[in-house]
Amino acid sequence: MDQTPQLRLAEGQRLLDSGDLEAAIAALSPLTAEGDPEVAGSAWQAIGAARYRLDDEPGALDAWQHAADAGGSTAWLGWKSVAEQHVRDGNLEEAVEAYREADRRAPPTEGERSPTASPGCSRRPDTTSPRGVSSTARAVHTQPTRRT
Repeated sequence: MDQTPQLRLAEGQRLLDSGDLEAAIAALSPLTAEGDPEVAGSAWQAIGAARYRLDDEPGALDAWQHAADAGGSTAWLGWKSVAEQHVRDGNLEEAVEAYREADRRAPPTEGERSPTASPGCSRRPDTTSPRGVSSTARAVHTQPTRRT
């Protein structure tokens, strides 16, 4: 992979990590048009995170769907992020489908998964529960968030 896009991805991630969300989106947006699905997917995934942190959940969902559709080795993270947003939005059937797609595309072992993946990402959806909605998705959706 060309180092220039990789350096620009790193800069975008640095901006995201430092909380300069608008600058991160501006730095990463040109990379979404890269012909390399690894670069485009990573850029879309980070843009989704920035939009989510800016309270633009529809924009985040759109970016994560683009990350999933870009293909590449991190497409499963896009699908996982799409699923998580569907859970937050109460769209549990869509969440289950997205979790299944993430699971289908995920690397076979935890060691091969990206360090940016959240804990518990290897958990498989419970397809035996009523209506195919996992007990985890149902619990996340129905329990109020507690602030400490």
